[in-house]
Amino acid sequence: MIKITLANLFIMFNFLYYSQCDSNIINGDYNITTNTTLSGSYYVTGNFYLAPNVTITVTPFSSNSCGELKIYADKITIEGIINADGAGQEGGSGGYAGNSIMSSTNDTLALTKCSDEDNPGQIELLSGYAGNDGYGSGGADGGKDGLAGSGPKQECASTNDYAGVIGGSAGASAGGGGSYGGAGETGGFGGDGTDNYSVTNVPVSSAYAVNAGYGKTGGPSGNTYGTNTQMEIAIGSGGGGAGGGGRSYSNGGIGGVGGTGGGLIMLVAYTDSLTVKGLLSVNGTNGGIGGVGGSGGIGEDGNDGCCWDPCDDCGEKTYSCGSGGGGGAGGGSGGGILLKGHGVNYIIGDLNSKGGSGGAGGAGGIGASCTYAGGWGCGSSQSISTNSGNSGDYGGGGGGGRIKIFASDCNGNIVLPNTDLFGGNGLSFGAAGYLHADNNLPCNGVTPPPVGNNSLFTNNFNLDFTAFPNPASNNINIKFNVSYVNLENVELYIYDIFGKQILTKQLSQESWASLQLNVSDLSNGIYLIKIISDSYFGESRFTIAH
Repeated sequence: MIKITLANLFIMFNFLYYSQCDSNIINGDYNITTNTTLSGSYYVTGNFYLAPNVTITVTPFSSNSCGELKIYADKITIEGIINADGAGQEGGSGGYAGNSIMSSTNDTLALTKCSDEDNPGQIELLSGYAGNDGYGSGGADGGKDGLAGSGPKQECASTNDYAGVIGGSAGASAGGGGSYGGAGETGGFGGDGTDNYSVTNVPVSSAYAVNAGYGKTGGPSGNTYGTNTQMEIAIGSGGGGAGGGGRSYSNGGIGGVGGTGGGLIMLVAYTDSLTVKGLLSVNGTNGGIGGVGGSGGIGEDGNDGCCWDPCDDCGEKTYSCGSGGGGGAGGGSGGGILLKGHGVNYIIGDLNSKGGSGGAGGAGGIGASCTYAGGWGCGSSQSISTNSGNSGDYGGGGGGGRIKIFASDCNGNIVLPNTDLFGGNGLSFGAAGYLHADNNLPCNGVTPPPVGNNSLFTNNFNLDFTAFPNPASNNINIKFNVSYVNLENVELYIYDIFGKQILTKQLSQESWASLQLNVSDLSNGIYLIKIISDSYFGESRFTIAH
């Protein structure tokens, strides 16, 4: 009967959870000598080789819900490039532009035209909208909507014409940076609108206050996830989307998309050498730019102003100030690289898992202005101008990912890679990721577990058997090439590709003639059978392909 531990149930759950990633069985060697695109798991019964100046591009998660490349082979040699930059979880979409007008006095038309010109009125300009959250376990938030700007419209009077001035609205705040091994950075503020203006000989309506919209704090980063030292790895997470620009006379701009997390690269050489002389890259991508703020303008009846007098001075119009730009999008986090070699490890290449940088904030919208020469019967010359809105802040930089190297204790190992796990730039920087390396794996494969008092098996005789069919889907049959009798303390073990024991079975003499194992619950991949007694030891490999 198969015995499955809780740890192995967790491994099997992970295989099911990431079942979108196809499993591929390659019989014999697998040599890649031209540029190609791959994703999923490749179980190679021979050797895997990537030639110099050749690039494998990992299919992004957005295309097939995978974003990872796992290679399992006897021997692995990487002299070219495996590029999984931006292959992880997607960033959040950008926020919509501010495009709405409100009025407590039903004078929304006064922003661009004349509306009830002889009476006071109020106009409110709504802000830009926040971007959406990034995806993944460490996906960052997309910020917050800004605040509206408001002010009075123009007002005609018997003695003076009163200009209207409307404060610009704010842009939505910046998205945070995605996290994985290192935490991303919190996004910055949305750009403030302005309520500043300058006048010469122009009275401004005091019926309502001129108020600018102010930007809020940016979206926080995502949470780090996974472990620093355990034999697991994951894809990176996305940054929060950029904020939209605030509304003024014109609409603001739409915010850019958050950066995408880096993908996943896993290389496992389970009997022979692991060589990495090329480049493995799982960087996150940069966040997009925040939406621009809407620019100010002049609300009037054509070029004639709103009042029924012949002067058409600057006081007959409504002026809007520039609105704030949206904060930038957050960068995606770095992804994951896991290298595991039971033979000699020669790892001197470049391993990159950097966070993407936060996007720049959108520029604030410009203001509007009027000049009037005056003259006989129309008073002195006049001028009025409204100021520009403020730019949004940068999005948060993405955190670095994780790089894990599990090397054997073989003599001759050289593990001196060039690694880059820095966080992306934003207002400052996202946190660096994590590098873990050890050389505690047994040299040249998995050491058999001890049975009885014989822990090293130095005196065991070879036990010759084969497992079939191979590949298998439901049952594995064991055929012994020589009959053995009077064997005691016989144990059968099955190990997965990571050397974890997932089956143990006590064999009786009766089971030797016809030994069959139900393996239907095992996930696709390559497994190792070991049969051990006090006097004999043998092993054979088989493949599961459902």
